[in-house]
Amino acid sequence: MAPWIEAIEAAIEAPLPATLRELYERGDGERYDFEDRPVPTFGERALRLMSSDEVIQTFREYSEWQDLRGSCPFWQGASDNSEFAFLYVRGPLAGRIYYWDYDGRIDSVAFRSVESLLESVDELEKRQPGSSWTHLVTDYFVENWYYSWEQGICKPATTGDLESDRNAVRELRKELEGAAVSNDWRLYHYTHNIMGVTPAADVGDILPFLDHEDDYVVSRACDVIGTHRYEPAIKKLGQVADGPKINAKTSAIDALGRIGAPAAIDVILNSFPNFPKGLDWLFAMALRRCGCVTRDEEDLETGERKHLVRIPGEESWRKLGEIRRVERAPNKTIPVATFGDWSDSLPRLSFTKPAIEYLQSLLQAPPSSLMRPQLFVRVTYHMDSTDSAGDRNCTIDDVVRDGDVAVDFPVFQLIMDAETFRFVNRVKFGIEFDFVTQGETESAVILYHSIHGGV
Repeated sequence: MAPWIEAIEAAIEAPLPATLRELYERGDGERYDFEDRPVPTFGERALRLMSSDEVIQTFREYSEWQDLRGSCPFWQGASDNSEFAFLYVRGPLAGRIYYWDYDGRIDSVAFRSVESLLESVDELEKRQPGSSWTHLVTDYFVENWYYSWEQGICKPATTGDLESDRNAVRELRKELEGAAVSNDWRLYHYTHNIMGVTPAADVGDILPFLDHEDDYVVSRACDVIGTHRYEPAIKKLGQVADGPKINAKTSAIDALGRIGAPAAIDVILNSFPNFPKGLDWLFAMALRRCGCVTRDEEDLETGERKHLVRIPGEESWRKLGEIRRVERAPNKTIPVATFGDWSDSLPRLSFTKPAIEYLQSLLQAPPSSLMRPQLFVRVTYHMDSTDSAGDRNCTIDDVVRDGDVAVDFPVFQLIMDAETFRFVNRVKFGIEFDFVTQGETESAVILYHSIHGGV
């Protein structure tokens, strides 16, 4: 055995897979010469095999500040020394490979094996010589250029591959159930890999992740569901698109476009009013994937660019944003809440009688026809020209029962929002809160609550 192989295995306390061992038996990785050019082992490629010294040094450095969970870097991006491909050498994901790029860890695995990685590197060399790893075709969906802007189809899997994937998912779920998820990276390791490794035939199993409290977990679920073109998720994706989580919202629209079914068109159009301005391009791209035709045009009066859409079966062009499959009724405003004594370390926000009566009317709807939202309280205060914020969640039931809610911060401004919710008969309501101050030293801040509704 070559001494550098022994050194690597001793450092990572695990044997190398056979194919990786064969690569190192040819030599100690792909070193750089004095002109800073890689000496290739298998031609021009997006990734180079690191030397044993580089592997050991990088492994030790990264282990000092990250739990690598049984993985080790073996390849480096040929165009950037901060890009790596890590191989799991133990655990439920043993043998699989994930990326670590200059933006940070891309925790979900991309390849089932070393062999699959090398095949994709060779394929990319023939398809787009000199391209980076972001153009590689992978076994699992990852957020790279190929899936964002190119064909975006994963490599086919054998029956044995799928069984191995299901076993890995079962083990990951067991670990997640018994794990103390102490930080986001640990959470994303489990959730992102469970969703990424789940076979396309089982993608319905990841639908519960669309209800997760973490924005990035929901966003990842949308991406995977969209990649697998899972039509039964269309309605649920619409609910995510109408919700408050901005990353999840945009991912949901993208997923609806990837699904591309006619049923997704209405959902995409109905979600448009629930998005901030400037995202017309996202909707235009999603609608094109669903068979619509779009084009840009300059408004001669305002000079602004506008997106025009033609829906399948229709001949006329319409401006995106003017197309409504659910027309909204005029706004109506009611007072929502007042503050108690600000001298209290935990001032209470008291909801007004009209607001509580309105919330009670929502609770009287049949449970099957209403998704109860959580009121999301965001408190922002200014101190020495800096902004700080804190969040608190409460359900409609809490408000109706208690009539008020504790606020955990000194308050100069208060903004409230709520997850958009819908009736199955397509009546849609969005709750928006605006604030009107009575002056910084006043003890009362009157909030106004706009209710958008219509059929």
